Amino acid sequence: MKALLVIVLVLAGCGGTEVGLVGPSGGLASERPLATEALETEAPLATEAPSDKPRVADLPVAVAKRTASVAQGATASVTIKTSMKASCDIDVQYKSGSAIAKGLDAKTADANGAITWKWQVGRNTTKGKWPISITCALGDRTGSADSDLTVR
Repeated sequence: MKALLVIVLVLAGCGGTEVGLVGPSGGLASERPLATEALETEAPLATEAPSDKPRVADLPVAVAKRTASVAQGATASVTIKTSMKASCDIDVQYKSGSAIAKGLDAKTADANGAITWKWQVGRNTTKGKWPISITCALGDRTGSADSDLTVR
């Protein structure tokens, strides 16, 4: 004779209902919670993988002094304040692209954390307001500051 599994509804003493499968021996073959019952979880799922390194604080970089407006052919300057020995680059973006003027080289902050860049704006530089970006690094830390220069 074929062994048939029979679905049996078992009424729990508290009014709950469970569905179980009864095997040929009459024992409960498996139990599954009903869709209406809450499933318990042991712990919430992690949404991010743990980081191997702790987050490093940003390096402070601030524009302390700058030439706001300059005539074509005149000298402009920017002074920043950061951490001592930080290595910094400056990028002045004119209409024609990044400025390549003498004085806009990478520099290292002095004992007070200061760096000053001075350069001559070209006589043919397009008039207008141009962005200045400064980026600094010291070990694992990085920071940046933005400013602008108006050529008149």
